[in-house]
Amino acid sequence: MKKDKIVVLMATYNDWESVAELVPKIDNELVKNDLSGHIVIVDDGSTDVTGRTKLLDAQLSSINHIECLELYRNQGNQRANAVGIAYCNDTVVGDYLILMDSDQEDKPKYIPELIKACASYDDRQIVFAERSERSEGWQFKFFYAIYQKLYNILTGMKISIGNFSAIPYVLLARVAHISELWSHYPAAIMRAKLPFSTICSDRGKRTLGISKMSTVPLLLHALSGFAVHAEIIGARILVTAGVFGIITLCVVIGLVAIRLFTDLPILGWTSQIIGMLIIIIFQILITAGIMVFLIIAGRMQPAIAPAQVYSNFIMKKLTLLCRNVS
Repeated sequence: MKKDKIVVLMATYNDWESVAELVPKIDNELVKNDLSGHIVIVDDGSTDVTGRTKLLDAQLSSINHIECLELYRNQGNQRANAVGIAYCNDTVVGDYLILMDSDQEDKPKYIPELIKACASYDDRQIVFAERSERSEGWQFKFFYAIYQKLYNILTGMKISIGNFSAIPYVLLARVAHISELWSHYPAAIMRAKLPFSTICSDRGKRTLGISKMSTVPLLLHALSGFAVHAEIIGARILVTAGVFGIITLCVVIGLVAIRLFTDLPILGWTSQIIGMLIIIIFQILITAGIMVFLIIAGRMQPAIAPAQVYSNFIMKKLTLLCRNVS
């Protein structure tokens, strides 16, 4: 009986020691579930490759190929993943693509569960590993909750997923041709309206090195998620501002009516506040309208998908393991 071939894709930047520790753990899970493996590692412009040579001597059973794609320069995690997805779609044969981070916070033990979940949907859905409980500090949890709420309000969609996911190969070409993949993988899947589901998972712990995701990169990552839905957000702001504008206009009409037809007193500063509200709402309407118009006009230009240009980012391809399987 043919084993399912699992292609595992991860991007790394100056974190090869962690990769070298993670790969045998992935292999162990594949062995236990009678799966064969192919690892693709996107080196996102690393200046320190300490630990990479450990993979040359790794004792692996199910993983038969390990490839490294060296990029010309650091692109950031999402762009590096986009390059890797397009590369796998174009050159690597498999049954499922597992996208995960290289810092060991995505636990390999969930790979078989992701595969089984995909199979239960007849390989018609992408399956994400959703963290049921976050282990970060209260500050991260607080701001992450705000981000989730804002995302839901501004886009009408819920987000509680990251990179860790399984993509059936029958869907991989469609994913590789999503232009928003350059910005934010989960948001791009939502924007493309590809079917997806989730399984519950818990967060692993980094055992080597320190996280590269400080406050500024995390903020940029969040903003990238919003940017994928820019025209939807602009339209929602436009509609909301219009509704408040109508309400404000009704209030103004009511105040004028009270002033002209009744003897009820009206505070002198009321008109000033109403006037300021009208100016603010008008500015929001104009800004949101211009934003939506520019975005829609920009969509007249064909978007560039990772599948079209991924090879332009790859400086060198290294084979760290190649074992023939009968």
